Amino acid sequence: MRYLRVTERGSATLNAALIIAAMVSFTLLLGGYARIALYSARLRNAVDLTAVSAALLAENGETPSAACTRAKELLRGSMPGVGMIRCAAEGENIRITAYRAGPGTVFTGQTKVTALAGPE
Repeated sequence: MRYLRVTERGSATLNAALIIAAMVSFTLLLGGYARIALYSARLRNAVDLTAVSAALLAENGETPSAACTRAKELLRGSMPGVGMIRCAAEGENIRITAYRAGPGTVFTGQTKVTALAGPE
């Protein structure tokens, strides 16, 4: 590793610049991963709350299809751009699967979340 020599004039500046560039790159990478994790957690919370509300609607007399329709409206209102893959009744439970392209999706693709809620 010839460029790490400190016997040449200006080599400390070059080494410091390389170290700073590596630290900045690492910080940007961590920030991107934190943003993806935060977005995924927000989507997970929205889908969980939507599943609970759909299960409550179904428990209070709504048909499962009507509860799913209301759940789709609620989820799209709370997280714009969300695509619903599936909303189905499984006994007394409601299972909702949703997805959305979020930040950093060039490398990670779509964020997909599934939630199950009901009295059981």
